[in-house]
Amino acid sequence: MNPSRRNCCGTLSLEMKNPDYVIYPAIFDDTNNDGYYTVTFPDIPDTVSQGQTLTDAMEAAPDAIAVALPDYAIYPKPSDVKKIQAQNPNAVVSLVGVNMKEKLKQMRKRTVHQNGDSQG
Repeated sequence: MNPSRRNCCGTLSLEMKNPDYVIYPAIFDDTNNDGYYTVTFPDIPDTVSQGQTLTDAMEAAPDAIAVALPDYAIYPKPSDVKKIQAQNPNAVVSLVGVNMKEKLKQMRKRTVHQNGDSQG
């Protein structure tokens, strides 16, 4: 597949396609949260998730990424997970992966189903 195309003026431009599968470091922090874990993503500002347990937080994290990334024309470059861990020694730092194509499809189905149910 050739990502280059001619624009309106006939000059060649490159189109970058965002990957279908992404992996970002996430910080899982339960400090001062009454046992809940807050999940933040250093490379995706203003994206936050949470869970009552670490397992819940890890399960919710891919949805937060899937909701946030479509706002970016080009997805942010993931940071080195070792650097993030060094900057957050008292938190759990883990890589979170998500198949954007599949997750967005699931979320659309869920939204359509929920909207259909509420109109009963």
